[in-house]
Amino acid sequence: MIFGDSPILEPWFPPPQGDLPRPRWTQLLINGGVVCNSLEGVDWARQPVELLLCEGCWMVGCNMGNLTRIVALEEQLVWMRPDWEAIDPVVRDFIRPGHLLPEAVLLPRAVWDRLCREIPSLPAFEAWPRAARQELASLWLMEMPEAVRTADLAELQRRLRLVVAADPASLEEAVEAVRELIRWVAERLASPVAGRIVRTGGEVEPVNILYFDEPGFPEWPAYVAGPGHAFAFGREWVFQEQV
Repeated sequence: MIFGDSPILEPWFPPPQGDLPRPRWTQLLINGGVVCNSLEGVDWARQPVELLLCEGCWMVGCNMGNLTRIVALEEQLVWMRPDWEAIDPVVRDFIRPGHLLPEAVLLPRAVWDRLCREIPSLPAFEAWPRAARQELASLWLMEMPEAVRTADLAELQRRLRLVVAADPASLEEAVEAVRELIRWVAERLASPVAGRIVRTGGEVEPVNILYFDEPGFPEWPAYVAGPGHAFAFGREWVFQEQV
């Protein structure tokens, strides 16, 4: 997950198209990489949102780059890979998984509000849908090591049989804690969540790591013990539920 607390706005002009006047675009850079190449040109109402427009025709729906689903938490926006099956089948016919946003982006509301002041055509923070349990789970699963990653909670249940160790919790405690998170999501997939993503450390309990019986013993930082449903996203981030 990329933390977008200090993005850079960079004005530029896409390549020319004959005698047509070139639009002035503003690209959004986070950690040195271009996440969106035209904040003005993106169709923010379209789902999934296409963050990289075609530089050849300047049109939405051509390049289909960095496709993302944008949802809101408490004072935060999350840009995440959209669920493949939720994408329009017509669109799926001519894109590949490589067209999806490669890594989730976490944007503080203060940053988005500043972008809105710079680019008045951007939707207000309140316009974004609240993240649902299913979307929180999708974000969680995307942080699994590639060797054991799955996009399906039922498949995750089966893969828990491959867990051979955990730290600092015991193996039994860790597996049961993950099963409880799966049950919580499955109870109400579309139910909005209340909370925010915070850094680990400080007063946050340590992240519990699961080790799988696969080549290289893949490590999955899965959850934090304590109140609420504390999904971990790598070793640095955890969902802090309002309880």
